[in-house]
Amino acid sequence: MHDDSQLPARREAAPIDVVTHRVGGLGAAPPPTDEQEGPGISLGQLWTYRWSMLCVFLAIVGAALPAIWSNIEPMYRGEALIEVKPTQEILVYQTPQVGYGSYWSFLSTQVGILTSNEILKRVVAREDVQGTDWYQHPARPMFGLKDPAAPYERLRDLLEVRPDGDSQLVLIAAETRLANEAPLLCNALAEEYLAYITTQNEEAGERNLVSLRQKVKDREAEYAELDRQAAVLAAKLGTRRPDDLISEQRLRLDLLQAEVANKAVEITAARAQLEEMRARSSQVEAAPVEGPGYEADQRWQQLSSEAAQAADAVAAAKVRLGPANPQVAILSEQLQAAEKRLQDRETYLDTHQNTVVAAPARPSDNKQLALATMTAAQLEKYVRSLELHHEPLVQRVRDYSAEVDETFRKAQELNDLNRRLGNLGEVLDDVRRALTRRETERDAPDRITLAAPAIVPARAHKDLRIKLSAAAIVGGLVAAFGLGFIRVRMNSSIQRFSDIVELRPVPMLGHLSPQKGTPKRAEEAIAQLDQVRMLRTTLLRRLMRSSRGSVIQITSAGPRSGKTTTAVALAASMRDCGRRVMLVDTDFRNPSVAGRVNCENTPGLMELLRGQVEEREVLRDMDGITVVPAGSQNGVQAADMLANLDLVRRFERWRDEYELIILDGAPLLASADAAILSPQIDGTVMVVREQHCRREDVLTALGRVEAAGGELLGLIVIGKQKLSHYGYPSYGVKD
Repeated sequence: MHDDSQLPARREAAPIDVVTHRVGGLGAAPPPTDEQEGPGISLGQLWTYRWSMLCVFLAIVGAALPAIWSNIEPMYRGEALIEVKPTQEILVYQTPQVGYGSYWSFLSTQVGILTSNEILKRVVAREDVQGTDWYQHPARPMFGLKDPAAPYERLRDLLEVRPDGDSQLVLIAAETRLANEAPLLCNALAEEYLAYITTQNEEAGERNLVSLRQKVKDREAEYAELDRQAAVLAAKLGTRRPDDLISEQRLRLDLLQAEVANKAVEITAARAQLEEMRARSSQVEAAPVEGPGYEADQRWQQLSSEAAQAADAVAAAKVRLGPANPQVAILSEQLQAAEKRLQDRETYLDTHQNTVVAAPARPSDNKQLALATMTAAQLEKYVRSLELHHEPLVQRVRDYSAEVDETFRKAQELNDLNRRLGNLGEVLDDVRRALTRRETERDAPDRITLAAPAIVPARAHKDLRIKLSAAAIVGGLVAAFGLGFIRVRMNSSIQRFSDIVELRPVPMLGHLSPQKGTPKRAEEAIAQLDQVRMLRTTLLRRLMRSSRGSVIQITSAGPRSGKTTTAVALAASMRDCGRRVMLVDTDFRNPSVAGRVNCENTPGLMELLRGQVEEREVLRDMDGITVVPAGSQNGVQAADMLANLDLVRRFERWRDEYELIILDGAPLLASADAAILSPQIDGTVMVVREQHCRREDVLTALGRVEAAGGELLGLIVIGKQKLSHYGYPSYGVKD
């Protein structure tokens, strides 16, 4: 068994600085900020599809511009003005509600007449209009689905007729392809309208006067009938203002009702007194004569009231607080004291019968005192007298209430007639004013004249060819950039390093330019070496922690991304700067290191882990670099061998001999080998090739490293890079 306690703990990787630090194209990517809402598209990405975008732009512009300049012609505009002004200013400037509003209503009516079928048919029937190009060559509907419209309908669509602002002018405008036709059509419409309106005004004026006079007679007759009905009702009520009469009658009714109520109260009181007298007389006959009772004594009444209140307080306290409450005991003592005082007063009254003082009578008790002095016979006579007066009074109230209701009904009817008279009076006044206006208009007709005839324009009013050409160019640009945008969005491969950073913050260790073949110029080779040196410098800065060597793994998401070439170049650069470097091929399924450095692949690491060879047999010195080839897998599961603790022990021993141990790992998505190795070493470096690796694959590979517990040192991006004027060449991308 292996003694795991002798293995040193894997060193923690240095913290990754995600703050941007770029030197010659190298550096870590900045973390996404709050302003970054998602992956964007740069001009560099769109430039990749520049030829497709250019073809779309040229196709659209090349087809649109000839069509615009061959099919669209400039338009010439003609304008004529008609003045509509009454000769009597009172018709225009009476009041804002009548004169001003009536005039603008009249002006809008004239606009409607100008565009009516009657006028338009007269215009198109003229010989000069029928000789125009507009009349002889009508534009056919698109695709020929409909027949051309009638000439007067086409003329309505062509003309613009409206009031000219707040003036007394009506604008007639038209636009045609020929300069002389638009003024001709506007003047023809104005002439036909003037001829038509002159004839119509003469005929319509008389008809309106007859109609208005008849309306005045009808309204006057209706008003007279309503006034007669109102006079009849007013004579019955005795007033034209029934509201005052109703108020007076309601007041008298209230007084009668109050008198009936008082009589009823007196009858009730007298009856009660009579009953009490009869009861007292029966008691006198049945019992011996005694002195006045306790109730006649004012002091006894006060003490009796206090005793009753004390008893009520005790009962309420027992219910609310309970019999055992101390407050109940206090109230009980107060009740006993009140009863004792009441008993002492009764004892005093029993011994002093002749000194009892009755309570003084109040002024409000005068009627009660009068009743008290009456005998029983007098009371009976008084009650019968009250009842005899009460019945007629009740009947009087009933009759007067019916009279008030009838008066109220007639008053409502009279008010309704007065309201109708008022409304009808307003209508009659309006009709009379309209008749007056018509009579005035007949005596002073409107002056409708052609204020300004249309003239032939000197230049085109509207030329859409320039605007449409600009729109076609803008549309072509929008379509071209839209195509580029869609192609960039649909392309899932990585176009730039920021494609990854925008989705997940990952530091970049270096940027290498791809190349095909060997550099042909010395400056190209120097540029390649400079890129690798910058990568070496950045990586050493990340790994600088102790005197022992570090173990890193160079891997990628998928095959053919350039990881083996990067590992060999990085090892050579480390050797050139005097570092002791070991290059180990751990890609057992597709070993490539041996072929790059021209050595045998077997025996290699796999035979060493199986215990078939000694360590010195697999170590090969290739130009100052110690190379350990992958060896032969021979059916053995590579993942099981990589998880063997023997490999970890060898890494720990090699750390003391070499400053940097570079592992050429298998692709992360092709097998689990690289993910298994990641937690056993100091860090993993992923190689990403632009326009080859997919975003989803790179993100999945990064997730596998983190899930396995490994530490990602950063990314090495292989792709085109613009660097000053050197024209930096590309770098090899073979696995």
